Amino acid sequence: MQNNGISPNATTFVCALKACCRIKVLSRGQEIHSDIEKMALQVEFPMVGNALVDMYIKCGSLEMAQYMFNHLSHRDIVTWNSMITGFAEQGRGEEGLKCFEQMKPRGILPDPITLASSLKACTTITALHEGSVIHAEVERLGLLEKDLYLGSALIDMYAKTGLLSRAQEVFDKLPLRGIVAWTALIAGYAVVGSFEKTLICLDQMQFEGFIPNNITLIWCLKACQSPGAGNKGIEIHAEIERRGMLDHDLVGNTLVDMYAKCGLVDKACQTFDKLPLKDVVSWTALMVGFVQIGESGNAFRFFDQMVMQGIRPNAVTFSVVLSACIRIGIFSKCRTYFEAMRDDFGIISGLEHTNCVAYLLSHAGQVENALAMINLFPNLVAWQSVLGACRRLGNTDFGKEAFRHLIH
Repeated sequence: MQNNGISPNATTFVCALKACCRIKVLSRGQEIHSDIEKMALQVEFPMVGNALVDMYIKCGSLEMAQYMFNHLSHRDIVTWNSMITGFAEQGRGEEGLKCFEQMKPRGILPDPITLASSLKACTTITALHEGSVIHAEVERLGLLEKDLYLGSALIDMYAKTGLLSRAQEVFDKLPLRGIVAWTALIAGYAVVGSFEKTLICLDQMQFEGFIPNNITLIWCLKACQSPGAGNKGIEIHAEIERRGMLDHDLVGNTLVDMYAKCGLVDKACQTFDKLPLKDVVSWTALMVGFVQIGESGNAFRFFDQMVMQGIRPNAVTFSVVLSACIRIGIFSKCRTYFEAMRDDFGIISGLEHTNCVAYLLSHAGQVENALAMINLFPNLVAWQSVLGACRRLGNTDFGKEAFRHLIH
């Protein structure tokens, strides 16, 4: 267009920025921003400034979005909503709520999108008081009966902050309950491990004529991730197969994970083999299953196969294989994995990795080396491991040191 001598206008730039959002190409968005600055369109047309803020948020540059937001001469409800949503979605709930608090003094009244995004911000930081205040505002404005999405956001906030009784109260008040509200409630019960209530909700939802989507079924599968719950998981699996949803990578991975954690490793393997795309999550889930049933050798074998197929292990994968080393008490293999994690894959060791190595070091009689390892991430679990090893080995000096750390 520009090559043909036609100058883009504000609407053209907004459309171009939306395209950048869809394909998440920050570099192209920055080029368009540069053209906009030359024409000073963000000053004359508020929709251009809003589109720039939105583009930076959706392309993952929240700092640049905030810079744009702070320098816009005109900020309307759309601009504020974009920033609150951006902060909430990136787990920066405090900043999202700060934005929400700054709106009213500037004469900008919140709309349902503002309130829903602010509730999501509360969820990320477990801000129950602030969430309850927003809930009161929603009730005062009579929005709970009018806005289905806002009701779902309230249920999600209460469920994910552990107040399931409040989530259920809000749900029961809703005049219309859509798939999003049902899924929010199901997710809440699944997170706290309430297997029976999760499945009661699923049955009731289907009885009322709602067809669960892939997110709903994923949460139901998570609720089935315990020994004895496998039969219901098999039923849900059958529905997933019938509806052709196994191609969805998150659904497939959750199925493998569910079977593995139920101890049904044969079924986990069968499901794994059917997956069209096997990523690090699916491989790791299968390894978890083998470790749980005491088949560390198979966990190591699948780790090697995964790496040979060019799939990079992540920090969770290494936690699993290090745990497998503990199961069979092989320190040499543990050290190999620990060094590979750092040297070959550039993964910084965390608390769980360090505890595994410290446990094996102390039980192999290398208590001094174990203590040096624990000092990287001091914690009760690691000190308990060392104390147990010192008792077994009769090492009173290091045992006293471990005990001293445990009681302080």
